[in-house]
Amino acid sequence: MDRISDTQRPLGHWYVVHCQPLRELQAANGLTTRLGLTVYLPEVIRRFRGHMQRAALFPRYLFIYANLQEVALSTINSTIGVVRLVTFGDIPQIVPPSIIATIEERVEYINAQGGLPMHSFRPGDRVQIKNGPFSGLEAIFQGPMKSSERVRILIELLGRPNEIAVNVDVLERDGAPQVFQRERRTRGNGRIIKNHNSELT
Repeated sequence: MDRISDTQRPLGHWYVVHCQPLRELQAANGLTTRLGLTVYLPEVIRRFRGHMQRAALFPRYLFIYANLQEVALSTINSTIGVVRLVTFGDIPQIVPPSIIATIEERVEYINAQGGLPMHSFRPGDRVQIKNGPFSGLEAIFQGPMKSSERVRILIELLGRPNEIAVNVDVLERDGAPQVFQRERRTRGNGRIIKNHNSELT
Protein backbone atom coordinates (compact mmCIF):
# COMPACT_ATOMS: atom_id res chain seq x y z
CA MET A 1 0.00 0.00 0.00
CA ASP A 2 1.34 3.44 -0.95
CA ARG A 3 2.07 5.93 1.76
CA ILE A 4 -0.37 8.80 2.05
CA SER A 5 2.31 11.23 0.86
CA ASP A 6 2.80 9.23 -2.35
CA THR A 7 -0.84 9.07 -3.47
CA GLN A 8 -2.20 11.17 -6.31
CA ARG A 9 -4.47 14.07 -5.31
CA PRO A 10 -5.71 17.39 -6.74
CA LEU A 11 -3.55 20.49 -6.53
CA GLY A 12 -3.19 21.62 -2.93
CA HIS A 13 -0.87 21.68 0.06
CA TRP A 14 -0.39 20.00 3.42
CA TYR A 15 -1.45 22.01 6.47
CA VAL A 16 -1.49 21.49 10.24
CA VAL A 17 -4.79 21.38 12.13
CA HIS A 18 -4.97 22.11 15.85
CA CYS A 19 -7.53 19.86 17.54
CA GLN A 20 -9.43 19.89 20.81
CA PRO A 21 -7.92 17.74 23.60
CA LEU A 22 -8.26 13.99 22.92
CA ARG A 23 -10.42 14.65 19.84
CA GLU A 24 -7.91 14.06 17.08
CA LEU A 25 -9.81 11.05 15.74
CA GLN A 26 -13.13 12.86 15.82
CA ALA A 27 -11.61 15.79 13.95
CA ALA A 28 -10.01 13.46 11.41
CA ASN A 29 -13.30 11.68 10.76
CA GLY A 30 -15.15 14.98 10.34
CA LEU A 31 -12.59 16.43 7.95
CA THR A 32 -12.69 13.25 5.88
CA THR A 33 -16.44 12.53 5.79
CA ARG A 34 -17.75 16.10 5.85
CA LEU A 35 -15.20 17.84 3.63
CA GLY A 36 -13.65 14.93 1.73
CA LEU A 37 -10.12 15.95 2.67
CA THR A 38 -7.08 13.72 2.86
CA VAL A 39 -6.15 13.51 6.54
CA TYR A 40 -2.96 12.19 8.10
CA LEU A 41 -3.04 11.51 11.84
CA PRO A 42 0.35 10.01 12.81
CA GLU A 43 -0.25 7.30 15.42
CA VAL A 44 2.31 5.27 17.32
CA ILE A 45 2.11 2.32 19.66
CA ARG A 46 2.67 3.04 23.33
CA ARG A 47 2.28 1.20 26.61
CA PHE A 48 -0.37 2.62 28.93
CA ARG A 49 -1.19 0.99 32.26
CA GLY A 50 0.26 -2.30 31.10
CA HIS A 51 -1.56 -2.34 27.76
CA MET A 52 -0.38 -1.47 24.28
CA GLN A 53 -2.48 1.13 22.49
CA ARG A 54 -2.26 3.55 19.60
CA ALA A 55 -1.88 7.25 20.35
CA ALA A 56 -1.38 10.45 18.36
CA LEU A 57 2.32 11.17 17.86
CA PHE A 58 1.60 14.91 18.10
CA PRO A 59 -1.16 15.35 20.69
CA ARG A 60 -3.88 17.73 19.45
CA TYR A 61 -2.42 17.99 15.94
CA LEU A 62 -3.03 16.33 12.59
CA PHE A 63 -2.27 17.09 8.95
CA ILE A 64 -4.66 17.73 6.06
CA TYR A 65 -4.12 18.03 2.33
CA ALA A 66 -6.35 20.75 0.92
CA ASN A 67 -6.79 23.38 -1.76
CA LEU A 68 -7.86 26.39 0.28
CA GLN A 69 -9.23 28.05 -2.84
CA GLU A 70 -11.82 25.28 -3.01
CA VAL A 71 -12.33 24.53 0.69
CA ALA A 72 -13.24 27.48 2.88
CA LEU A 73 -11.08 27.96 5.95
CA SER A 74 -14.23 28.52 8.02
CA THR A 75 -15.56 25.05 7.15
CA ILE A 76 -12.33 23.46 8.35
CA ASN A 77 -12.33 25.46 11.58
CA SER A 78 -15.99 24.65 12.25
CA THR A 79 -15.50 20.89 11.96
CA ILE A 80 -16.25 19.04 15.20
CA GLY A 81 -13.06 18.44 17.16
CA VAL A 82 -11.10 21.15 15.35
CA VAL A 83 -9.80 24.29 17.04
CA ARG A 84 -8.37 25.91 13.92
CA LEU A 85 -6.02 25.54 11.00
CA VAL A 86 -2.56 26.57 12.19
CA THR A 87 -1.52 29.95 10.78
CA PHE A 88 1.45 32.28 11.12
CA GLY A 89 -0.13 35.68 11.38
CA ASP A 90 -3.11 35.23 9.09
CA ILE A 91 -1.34 32.93 6.64
CA PRO A 92 -2.00 29.16 6.82
CA GLN A 93 1.29 27.33 7.33
CA ILE A 94 2.17 25.00 4.47
CA VAL A 95 3.97 21.78 5.43
CA PRO A 96 6.41 20.50 2.76
CA PRO A 97 5.63 16.98 1.48
CA SER A 98 9.16 15.94 2.52
CA ILE A 99 8.26 16.52 6.18
CA ILE A 100 5.10 14.42 5.84
CA ALA A 101 7.17 11.65 4.24
CA THR A 102 9.75 11.87 7.05
CA ILE A 103 7.04 11.61 9.70
CA GLU A 104 5.54 8.60 7.94
CA GLU A 105 8.93 6.89 7.87
CA ARG A 106 9.48 7.57 11.57
CA VAL A 107 6.04 6.28 12.52
CA GLU A 108 6.61 3.09 10.55
CA TYR A 109 10.01 2.61 12.18
CA ILE A 110 8.75 3.28 15.71
CA ASN A 111 5.85 0.87 15.38
CA ALA A 112 8.05 -1.78 13.75
CA GLN A 113 10.34 -1.54 16.80
CA GLY A 114 7.46 -2.17 19.17
CA GLY A 115 6.42 1.38 19.98
CA LEU A 116 7.82 4.39 21.78
CA PRO A 117 11.14 3.74 23.55
CA MET A 118 12.21 4.45 27.11
CA HIS A 119 14.07 7.64 27.95
CA SER A 120 15.97 9.18 30.87
CA PHE A 121 15.75 12.88 30.01
CA ARG A 122 14.75 15.37 32.67
CA PRO A 123 13.06 18.77 32.23
CA GLY A 124 15.72 21.39 31.52
CA ASP A 125 18.16 18.99 29.86
CA ARG A 126 19.73 20.43 26.72
CA VAL A 127 19.25 18.00 23.83
CA GLN A 128 19.88 17.89 20.11
CA ILE A 129 17.55 16.54 17.43
CA LYS A 130 19.57 13.90 15.61
CA ASN A 131 17.31 13.21 12.60
CA GLY A 132 14.07 14.19 10.94
CA PRO A 133 12.94 17.59 9.63
CA PHE A 134 14.51 19.44 12.61
CA SER A 135 17.79 17.51 12.51
CA GLY A 136 20.73 19.39 14.05
CA LEU A 137 18.68 21.85 16.08
CA GLU A 138 19.33 22.25 19.79
CA ALA A 139 16.38 22.13 22.16
CA ILE A 140 15.39 22.10 25.81
CA PHE A 141 13.66 18.97 27.09
CA GLN A 142 10.31 19.87 28.68
CA GLY A 143 8.70 16.52 29.56
CA PRO A 144 6.94 14.29 30.34
CA MET A 145 9.07 12.33 32.79
CA LYS A 146 7.36 8.98 32.23
CA SER A 147 8.95 6.39 29.96
CA SER A 148 7.43 5.35 26.63
CA GLU A 149 5.66 8.68 26.15
CA ARG A 150 5.76 11.39 23.52
CA VAL A 151 7.89 14.22 24.81
CA ARG A 152 7.83 18.00 24.54
CA ILE A 153 10.87 20.05 23.60
CA LEU A 154 11.46 23.79 23.23
CA ILE A 155 13.14 24.91 20.02
CA GLU A 156 13.65 28.32 18.45
CA LEU A 157 12.02 28.79 15.06
CA LEU A 158 11.54 32.04 13.18
CA GLY A 159 13.14 33.98 16.00
CA ARG A 160 10.87 32.82 18.80
CA PRO A 161 10.69 29.77 21.12
CA ASN A 162 8.23 27.06 20.11
CA GLU A 163 7.21 24.00 22.10
CA ILE A 164 6.67 20.92 19.95
CA ALA A 165 6.00 17.24 20.60
CA VAL A 166 8.47 14.74 19.14
CA ASN A 167 9.32 11.09 19.34
CA VAL A 168 11.90 10.65 22.08
CA ASP A 169 14.21 8.47 19.98
CA VAL A 170 15.13 11.45 17.75
CA LEU A 171 16.79 13.15 20.74
CA GLU A 172 20.28 12.88 22.15
CA ARG A 173 22.11 14.77 24.87
CA ASP A 174 24.31 17.52 23.49
CA GLY A 175 26.83 17.30 26.34
CA ALA A 176 26.10 20.75 27.79
CA PRO A 177 25.19 21.18 31.45
CA GLN A 178 21.53 21.35 32.37
CA VAL A 179 19.78 24.67 31.90
CA PHE A 180 16.92 26.55 33.52
CA GLN A 181 18.76 26.46 36.85
CA ARG A 182 18.20 29.35 39.21
CA GLU A 183 21.08 31.77 39.69
CA ARG A 184 22.75 31.54 43.09
CA ARG A 185 25.42 33.49 44.96
CA THR A 186 28.56 32.18 46.63
CA ARG A 187 28.85 32.41 50.39
CA GLY A 188 32.27 34.04 50.02
CA ASN A 189 31.91 37.38 48.29
CA GLY A 190 28.39 37.34 46.91
CA ARG A 191 29.58 36.97 43.31
CA ILE A 192 26.82 35.70 41.02
CA ILE A 193 27.52 32.31 39.50
CA LYS A 194 25.99 32.40 36.03
CA ASN A 195 24.40 29.28 34.59
CA HIS A 196 24.14 28.58 30.86
CA ASN A 197 21.75 30.78 28.95
CA SER A 198 18.30 29.17 28.87
CA GLU A 199 17.51 30.68 25.48
CA LEU A 200 18.20 28.60 22.42
CA THR A 201 20.73 29.81 19.93
